[in-house]
Amino acid sequence: MNYCKNCYCATDYERCPMCGTKKLREAQEDDFCFLLEKDVAYCGMLTSIFEEKNIRFSTVPYGSGVRSAFGMSLENYRVYVPFASLEAAEKIVDERENFETETFRSSLMENSNLLNVSPKLKKKLEKKFGLSGDEEFFDYCRKVVESARKIVDGGKISYGDAHYLFCYASGVALTVNSKTYEILSLRSTK
Repeated sequence: MNYCKNCYCATDYERCPMCGTKKLREAQEDDFCFLLEKDVAYCGMLTSIFEEKNIRFSTVPYGSGVRSAFGMSLENYRVYVPFASLEAAEKIVDERENFETETFRSSLMENSNLLNVSPKLKKKLEKKFGLSGDEEFFDYCRKVVESARKIVDGGKISYGDAHYLFCYASGVALTVNSKTYEILSLRSTK
């Protein structure tokens, strides 16, 4: 596997997927490799698991410089692990994301009768996706949730304690408010 010393990225490609350089070398066991960038809470949970599994790691605050200028902590962290532990760390992340997807799917399906949408957005989405009437529209949204390969917490909505839930299914992405079950967007990803 190749390694970019600028981005700390391990890759199978001839170019770094982060910066595009071709100046790559063979990855070595001690090379710290970029694993992911997530919010503080997620990284805290993940690093606890890494500590349990004796996986070395490093976290680096990352985000908007504007927050730093106002003395606020950065909203995200980047997590790095040694190349020797990269595969094990990626497996932990995949398992955690699969668990979260199934947890979110279960909650959304249990409350699918509460799905709602503003009339203006519903009209626009029905036209865009060729749907007609409440039953067909909400059935389509339920099918997106059921078939989603990934459902992720997209972070806190600026008002209240709700979060954005992004449901990624084949060719479509649905965004739902985690508390009110309001459909915020439905878009084609093709």
